[in-house]
Amino acid sequence: MAAQQDWLNAFNTEICKDFDEKWILSEVEDLPNDQGWRRFTDKAKVKFKCSHCDNKWTSLKGQVIFLYRLKPKRKKGEVKMFLPGQMCRYCDEDFESPKWYNKEMLKVLGNLQQMIDWKLYGGDRPERLNKGQRGGRMRSRHESDKCQACRMGICGKSDTN
Repeated sequence: MAAQQDWLNAFNTEICKDFDEKWILSEVEDLPNDQGWRRFTDKAKVKFKCSHCDNKWTSLKGQVIFLYRLKPKRKKGEVKMFLPGQMCRYCDEDFESPKWYNKEMLKVLGNLQQMIDWKLYGGDRPERLNKGQRGGRMRSRHESDKCQACRMGICGKSDTN
């Protein structure tokens, strides 16, 4: 399962290697005002574990929302990453943070790299982003009342501006 350091390491090897500017990644707890930022949303299979009752569940609708921009005069690129959580169906306490599979993390970072190359560097428009996902048999429907992204009105949106 991918932890914060795994995201940073993969970002530095997968994203930064392809660009001349220095790029930095920071995780945010909430979506900031995206004025001046481009947005890219992707989804993947993720796991959750309740910090109150130890209930565990999997979601095929795990999301990552990237806000990104390039400051050419400073030779610096920035990415803000928001990982919406879900609430436990039994405790209904807090939004739990998703635990990402390494392969899924690398997939969404690769898609982000393609979007940055296209939108900020004039690279080729991605013919097809990697939408592949780990298999899974979901035993219940998506519970939108427990989904942080649904509550924010952004679940299921595919933003690629």
